[in-house]
Order: sequence, then structure tokens, then C-alpha cells
Amino acid sequence: MAAKDAGFEIAITEIKPDGTIRLICGPAQNNSSLSPFDEWKQRHAN
Repeated sequence: MAAKDAGFEIAITEIKPDGTIRLICGPAQNNSSLSPFDEWKQRHAN
């Protein structure tokens, strides 16, 4: 991911249904071992 390569700490990654990707930088808010994509899949599972 380009943001991580640039030295940013990515705390939250949001992917909206319209394809918009939002990265929130800062100290990590969770200790999840899931990838951002796995977290997104869980949030959008029906």
C-alpha cells in the first residue's frame, strides 16, 4: 500500500460500496489480526 510505503500508520481503512477508499492515519485503534479487506468483508456481509 502506498500510504504505508510513505511511512503513514494506517489506523482504519474504509471501502464504500461506490468504490471510494478512505484511509484514516494515526495510531492503530485495534489489535485485529484481520487485514483491512477482511474487516471490510465482515462489515458488509449480509
